[in-house]
Amino acid sequence: MNAETPPPVTETIPPEATPPEAESQEELSPPPPPKKRRVHFSWLRFLIVLGTLLSLLLIIYGCFFAYFAYTNSLPIQQVKVIGTYQYVNEEAIQKTVNPFLLGKGLFSFPEWQTEKALEQLPGVADASIWRIYPDTIRIILREKSAAARFPDGELLATDGSTFKIDNLAGAQNLPLLSGQVQYAKQMLAMYDSVSPIFATLNLNVTGLGLAENGDWSVQVNDQTWIVLGKSDLQNRVINFLTDYPVLMKSAPEGQTLANVDLRYTHGFTASWQKVLTSAS
Repeated sequence: MNAETPPPVTETIPPEATPPEAESQEELSPPPPPKKRRVHFSWLRFLIVLGTLLSLLLIIYGCFFAYFAYTNSLPIQQVKVIGTYQYVNEEAIQKTVNPFLLGKGLFSFPEWQTEKALEQLPGVADASIWRIYPDTIRIILREKSAAARFPDGELLATDGSTFKIDNLAGAQNLPLLSGQVQYAKQMLAMYDSVSPIFATLNLNVTGLGLAENGDWSVQVNDQTWIVLGKSDLQNRVINFLTDYPVLMKSAPEGQTLANVDLRYTHGFTASWQKVLTSAS
């Protein structure tokens, strides 16, 4: 008799229980942060926005300016001339500006035309005008710099142009030029060339002449005229100044050097004159 085999016993193993602390930690843990999106800067977009804003500002400014210019609002109450000038007086400036002020407001005032009119005044190099809100016009001039003068009162500017003024009180110390005005630039260049050479012996060039035959001459210390000739002028001056100290030591008593002629191949000639005093 066979014994019956008992059926296999199946044992169910329960899963390990999760501690309460672990469950609470899983519930409280934050979600992972979202991925950051990279922002790309667009120069094109920036320029478009900037251009649009500038255009709007220009439109607003243009409308504002056109309104006040058309209505002649903000009448001009003051005209200020800034600075002190040697060759231009404030009265001449005022006479030039006044016709442009009639019936004009601050924004309708013809600034450009007024500047051009001021630049036509003798001795004025350029002019600038500023509108000062609410009722003021400010004028600033730049005068020409005079380098020499002609016997008729005309002045030679450093840029080679000439101009004539009424009051020559401030120009008496300028070198005196003798010659045709059309050669003014050449005379200015000659003055700039020989003046430093004479200055080596403390001789101040106070006059310069150009004769019709082309001979150059200079005056030093307001008393001695020196004829240079037509060519090789600098070498002639240098050679003369080499002998100048000896020449002055041989001056006759009571006389001063009047004229010197350097138009000789070898040497020069000199003439003297009595020293003029206030008593004589």
